[in-house]
Amino acid sequence: MAEISLAVREVAELARARRLTRELLEDPTFTISNLGMFGIEDFDPLMNPPQAAILGVGAGLGGPDGRTRIRLTMGCDHRVLTGAEGAPFLGSVAALLERPEALTAEPQQVAAQVTA
Repeated sequence: MAEISLAVREVAELARARRLTRELLEDPTFTISNLGMFGIEDFDPLMNPPQAAILGVGAGLGGPDGRTRIRLTMGCDHRVLTGAEGAPFLGSVAALLERPEALTAEPQQVAAQVTA
């Protein structure tokens, strides 16, 4: 997660500076599909070959305890990544979303918070 966080920051900085290269835009391996912003609570995201995985993000819903809950659904190309291998990643994403302050931390701090 820490490596992904750092890579996303670097690519975001390049995008803001309008310095993205063709290589950074070609052949992605992972997609995040957010239909939650359209009020969709739950869906099965479909991968675009040759990607290894896709994460579907549903709309935030209020739970009985007053906390917001979202549905995350991940699809994996099992030639690259099995569900058993993807599950810890999905757990790390959930842990970060439960502690959003971790999302603004430095990559080393993110790694420590996710494994805590």
